Amino acid sequence: MEAVLDKDRVASIKTVCPKHNKYLYSLAKNPAFGVRLSAAAVRQHRKAFPGDPVPGEIERAPSKRKNSESIVCRSTKKRKAEFLRAIKDDGFPDMQTGLSSVIETYLQVGKQRDELLTAFKSDGFPDIPSGIKWLVEMYLIRRKSNGKVAEG
Repeated sequence: MEAVLDKDRVASIKTVCPKHNKYLYSLAKNPAFGVRLSAAAVRQHRKAFPGDPVPGEIERAPSKRKNSESIVCRSTKKRKAEFLRAIKDDGFPDMQTGLSSVIETYLQVGKQRDELLTAFKSDGFPDIPSGIKWLVEMYLIRRKSNGKVAEG
């Protein structure tokens, strides 16, 4: 089987998308650019070159990182600094390790969700996030008062 050249692919796609060119095709080949072929271009590509991978759908090499997934959380600078100080005070070397511990704890607690929900509801909280928010606030208040439990 003869290898298909990019210029042949571009020419084929140009029959349904006249403004398509080699530059756009090159951008579509690299997932980092976030450019994708239109549905019509993808249909034409598959019709003209069956079995040939469609640009943008070509799988990238797997990440070599141990944990390649990420979680993003928006917060204020003040809250981030406060949290970073708290986890450093608790002996975590960095934000990543502290957050990993928080996530692990949350997942363990999640296994006991029904028990936790019953306990929070009996204390007057409508749901688990409300109860956890209160617990975090109490934790931070306690830390501000140097280990003394704040009244009120």
